[in-house]
Amino acid sequence: MNKRERWLVFLIGSCHTMVHFYEQIFPALLLTMVLYFQIDIATAGWMQTLLALAFGLGALPAGFIADRIGSKRIIMAYLIGAGLSCIMIAVAQSVAALAVGLAAMGAFISLYHPA
Repeated sequence: MNKRERWLVFLIGSCHTMVHFYEQIFPALLLTMVLYFQIDIATAGWMQTLLALAFGLGALPAGFIADRIGSKRIIMAYLIGAGLSCIMIAVAQSVAALAVGLAAMGAFISLYHPA
């Protein structure tokens, strides 16, 4: 394996690590979000469910799209979309904005595995 191939494996491996980081960050911060937004644990659980549903259901068409436009473009869309979703979550001032940000994050991270 040459230097370029090693670098590519490192980058793609890092992208894969980030998918699972994004997927698990909200459950890790669930109690903090409950206190910050003053919501009950069930509401926070439903928001996590939105992320998980978007992650699972978004992967279904992502494979088809990756076959049509290419894996490289799909991975770039994942990286940009997940980053923007993180910003949206970070600046969320309401529960609705947080829920939309989490659902968007789930949809964007679902793009990686099929690609």
